[in-house]
Amino acid sequence: MSDILRLQDIDKSYSMGEERVQVLKQVSLTVQAGEFISILGISGSGKSTLMNIIGCMDTADRGSYSLDGEDVFRLEARQLAALRNRKIGFIFQRYHLLAQYDVLQNVMMPLLLRGFSHQQAAPLAVESLTAMGLGDRLRHRPNQLSGGQQQRVAIARALVGKPALLLADEPTGALDTRTGREILELFRQLNRQGHTIIQITHDLTVASAASRILHLRDGVLTDQ
Repeated sequence: MSDILRLQDIDKSYSMGEERVQVLKQVSLTVQAGEFISILGISGSGKSTLMNIIGCMDTADRGSYSLDGEDVFRLEARQLAALRNRKIGFIFQRYHLLAQYDVLQNVMMPLLLRGFSHQQAAPLAVESLTAMGLGDRLRHRPNQLSGGQQQRVAIARALVGKPALLLADEPTGALDTRTGREILELFRQLNRQGHTIIQITHDLTVASAASRILHLRDGVLTDQ
């Protein structure tokens, strides 16, 4: 199996007034293709910062990051945005769907941003939504769907560009217990199909859906 992601000795600090607070400390992580891992940590542990670095939305003070063979920290802003669009499918706690667009348009969006035409993007979006059991909801707006359906739309959007990595941030946090279990089972199915998934969560029950759990405490990542 090949490595999809490799972080090595990542440090990250922020200025708070006159102080410099170190949020991540010598974080190293290797994720192989087809893995499903959870990064578990309480609020303030550095989860959001680590997610932003993995998601190519922030850079580290020190260390190296390789994503699907590309040296992330050497890229300029425009190249980084293009890499993010091609290689990472994001799934957020609050779905981040665009209320003014219907379900089909929401799922087409990453492809349109990549330069696909509407004619090219539409059938791929329909295919992704149908796989999520939403083939009959294409023209619904997000506010016409349940929370679980909205999260399935978000997953369809994350998958439509065939990314190397699915990155999920508290993906069941806005859902009731039953619907949350359904989404986690969907993640397991996607993983069995070969998708590589990193899930960030504070909930041990949610984290336990993955085949590997890592713990982030005070900016330090460990396997126990």
